[in-house]
Amino acid sequence: MPWLNHVPLFQTQVGRIGCDAKRLLSILLTDTCFDQHVTVARSERGARYDGVIAYPPDWVFIIENKPRHNDVWKEQLSPAVEKEEGCHIDEVEDTAR
Repeated sequence: MPWLNHVPLFQTQVGRIGCDAKRLLSILLTDTCFDQHVTVARSERGARYDGVIAYPPDWVFIIENKPRHNDVWKEQLSPAVEKEEGCHIDEVEDTAR
């Protein structure tokens, strides 16, 4: 596993991520299943991520922590990265219920 040779980078309360990774995955932590359909895609919004974990050169994970699922709005799961940054955003929703 070549990714084991890289040191992960951790950040909290980050307003912008530079996506040097090949793939980006958005993660939501909340108190119950978030049962709305969400397609994760690039967003123009001003973001503040609760956590960012980067495993260069392949992965970056953005984390939204919402203790109450009623406080989640769909666009929070879409990363605010520039088109020219070139990372692939995984547009997969969680279907485990």
